[in-house]
Amino acid sequence: MEMNESCLNNLKPQVSRLTDKIGEIKKKINAGLDELERNVTTEVNRIYKQEVIRKQEENHQCLSLIHAVKNSHYLLEAVHKYGSNLQNFLIVEQMRSQLHSYCNLVGEKYEQNDTISVEMKISPKMQSILSISLSELGKDVSTAISNIRTLTCSHRPPKDCPIEIVNVIDLKGITVHIATYTCITFLPGDKVMLSDSNNNLCILLGSSYQFITSHTLTGVLWNVCVGCYVYIFIN
Repeated sequence: MEMNESCLNNLKPQVSRLTDKIGEIKKKINAGLDELERNVTTEVNRIYKQEVIRKQEENHQCLSLIHAVKNSHYLLEAVHKYGSNLQNFLIVEQMRSQLHSYCNLVGEKYEQNDTISVEMKISPKMQSILSISLSELGKDVSTAISNIRTLTCSHRPPKDCPIEIVNVIDLKGITVHIATYTCITFLPGDKVMLSDSNNNLCILLGSSYQFITSHTLTGVLWNVCVGCYVYIFIN
């Protein structure tokens, strides 16, 4: 339980750091997009206002040309109705050159009549970002489990606690090969049971720790538990 609690205590700040990190990335991306939006909006509005002024000036020139043509028309009608033949001749010759200049101006306006389009050039870096799918923006969250095979005891004595040897069990001669004792269990009747995982042996000792018997198991012996019965745990 202490190890699980420690694991959760270590995991909680990691989760907080990860959520804070993705939050910072989101803030940076949003700040960059907000700045890009402001710059693009400012620029397109400037272009639009500039074109509005230019087109208004062209419209004023067109109105002036329309008024000039109408005035010439009214003048020709008046001279043709009330003037003499000589006046008609002079006015027609005079208006001929004016009408020629009017036609030239109208032709220039038609040639200058262009269609305006506004586009935004996307940098290669931004294009590569936009082409990335959502799954490629970040790796999936994964967990790495580290197995700590250190046995801990809640009743471990402090470092300065004095050590007293109560008894020593002499295990020489019990096993032929090198033994690895993973458990010692005290049984009723002052008997002791040892687990030798290296030799797969379950060893029974008497009250004075003298060898009584041993039994070879089919699996690796790890632990022995005593309750109403004796349980042997093998791997």
